[in-house]
Amino acid sequence: MTLLSIALALVPNTALDAPARMQAAATLQFALDEAEQGPSALDNLEQALELAVRKLGSDSENAARLQSLGKGARFEGFLAGNDGSPWLRKQLESVVSDLRFEPVLEADVPVGFPAWTPVGEIQIQEYPSYRLARTNIQRSGSNGAFWKLFGHIKSQEIAMTAPVETSYSKDENRLAQTSMAFLYGSQDIGQATEEGRVQVVDIPAQVMLSAGMRGFDTRSRVAQTCEQLDAWLQANPDWVATGPPRTMVYNSPMVFGSRRFFEVQYPVKRIKNTLIDFGEASEAERWRPVDDAVMGGRSSSSMERSVHGSCVFEGNLSTENNGGFASIRRAVEAGTLEGARAIRLRVRGDGQTYQLRFRTQGGFNAPSYQAEFVTFAGEWIEVELALETFDLKWRGRPIRDAQPLEPSRILGMGLLIANTQVG
Repeated sequence: MTLLSIALALVPNTALDAPARMQAAATLQFALDEAEQGPSALDNLEQALELAVRKLGSDSENAARLQSLGKGARFEGFLAGNDGSPWLRKQLESVVSDLRFEPVLEADVPVGFPAWTPVGEIQIQEYPSYRLARTNIQRSGSNGAFWKLFGHIKSQEIAMTAPVETSYSKDENRLAQTSMAFLYGSQDIGQATEEGRVQVVDIPAQVMLSAGMRGFDTRSRVAQTCEQLDAWLQANPDWVATGPPRTMVYNSPMVFGSRRFFEVQYPVKRIKNTLIDFGEASEAERWRPVDDAVMGGRSSSSMERSVHGSCVFEGNLSTENNGGFASIRRAVEAGTLEGARAIRLRVRGDGQTYQLRFRTQGGFNAPSYQAEFVTFAGEWIEVELALETFDLKWRGRPIRDAQPLEPSRILGMGLLIANTQVG
């Protein structure tokens, strides 16, 4: 019997109501236990892998991990002189172990805390406000910090909770522990105070980007996981980190090896994804023309609402009287683009080259950060411009030693067409 004909039996009845990761684990385990050896072995494992991916969903990091294994199996088999099924079998056993992993919870978690992040996954977690006791690691080391905090909760007769929070500082070359904290089970316990070697602090509600990990939270593993979180943020530009990383360690030294569990997290916020909706009825009214007529030229332009629910930047470009540019401008509320890395435009053009401009200073004649983009006549396209590529210029001349564009300081934006593109 091939795997295709028993696909409906790949998830045992006892697992049908389990979380998706448990269903995926059951699917893979059934294939590992029952799939036939021989010429069809790799095909059977690959089909089970595809079913598991569908159960986990497109947002799952473990699904992406499985897809990568599927792509690598035949190459690994070529190197080993077989069909790749022995290598894939070993890898799938590891995935199943991670999917089935449940942390050893040695203490209660604070009231209202979210569920732990599954191993191998990256998730957005919402934390309520909570109270913690914190001490500096750099002065006494992590071991000294732990016992200092333990002495604090013992003297206050406060129950130990999980996890233990460790904060880090992070730059391009170094990841360093800065403080350790024990979490109070509730904000009804104790009293906030910042006096002494241990500070009791109330932490406001926050959103964290979290990765679930097995094993020991060594500095190298934390750094490697931070790189994975950085990659996630790069792929999801509507989320931005708002502070340095932390770990949430759930286990004492009495739990060993791969039975241990911790999370690596960044505080994050979601930035407004759509800066300007040109479909809004009043959007065209927010733009004003600034053409070469201010310098004696003959160009003219306007922003008008179209019957198709978009806005149209249109006009006439003339080089008469030493002119040669037409533009429109719009104000942007300060801080709107804080944390943004790029801006994406959806435009239908006329084949000409345009400039997108950002201003960080007030005043009509202030310099602006500029980047060009090319349009295709009559075609809707998406143009993505990284903010780090914008150059600061004044009347077309670069400004030496200019600071890079800081998104949080943007006060206005504009579109401009210039030079010899007459018409």
